[in-house]
Amino acid sequence: DKPGCVYYLNCYVLAREAFFWCEKGHEFFRTQFLLDEIPQRYGQETVSPIPSVQETADRVVVRGECFEAVWNRETGLLERYAVNGKVLVESGARENFYRPPTSIDSSNIIDGALCVLKDWKGSGYDRLERNLVSFQYSQAPGLGEVLVRVGTRLQAPDVPRGIRCEILYRVDGRGRITMEITQAVEQGLSHLPRIGVQLVLPGF
Repeated sequence: DKPGCVYYLNCYVLAREAFFWCEKGHEFFRTQFLLDEIPQRYGQETVSPIPSVQETADRVVVRGECFEAVWNRETGLLERYAVNGKVLVESGARENFYRPPTSIDSSNIIDGALCVLKDWKGSGYDRLERNLVSFQYSQAPGLGEVLVRVGTRLQAPDVPRGIRCEILYRVDGRGRITMEITQAVEQGLSHLPRIGVQLVLPGF
């Protein structure tokens, strides 16, 4: 951290491998955040104990010294994340693969090519229905983490093909949650207009 310098965090979403509709490294999304404060590290970071896991018929609760994360086993969604008793996330992470079309998307012809909106609607992206396929969790003492793995399938009711998705949550003892998202678009569907997740925050 140098005095007088301004720092930004650049985030990119890239294709990890090639698909029939894009090349490896294709950029789906980018954004930039201004960092108001650069955190300082002093000494070696202490390792927190692995979080505990409490399981009920319909919930999995992961707890640490100062946080609690609750997953719904029937939906696979994180329905509560709180730190020091303050709720930061009320629901998520719900797969989000569609966005409202722009005037360019819905134009009849663009440089001699047909509009993509017709392809999106033909693939059913505007009416995807989410179904939970699998829900698993495990403790990884060697990593000091709890792993929560959620598998889903999104498909329009009138389209025979869909999207397979898996979200892997890594929860460490300090309450940090890292998400690894893998999706596979089945052959015959159009390219995705968006790849992301939706989170519901308190007050929204």
